[in-house]
Amino acid sequence: MDYAEQISKWIEWERKNKGYLCDKKLVKKEYPVNDSHEHCELCWARFGAYAGDLKQGYFECESQSWICEDCYHLFLKYFNWTVS
Repeated sequence: MDYAEQISKWIEWERKNKGYLCDKKLVKKEYPVNDSHEHCELCWARFGAYAGDLKQGYFECESQSWICEDCYHLFLKYFNWTVS
């Protein structure tokens, strides 16, 4: 399986299993500086205060989900997101 096929399968799996993210409004914002951390809902990249952690991303209020910049661009059309 080549890279394009792997990405296609990943997108298909996420769309099937994370339907709660479909047609949602995301807010682009800074991750709050505190002792906790979160992970991207799709790729598990880490948001947090430590070096190497993501400091900004997209937040979906209802599910309290964080989406990293890369996943936002990859999944935007598949999840039909809007940004405020």
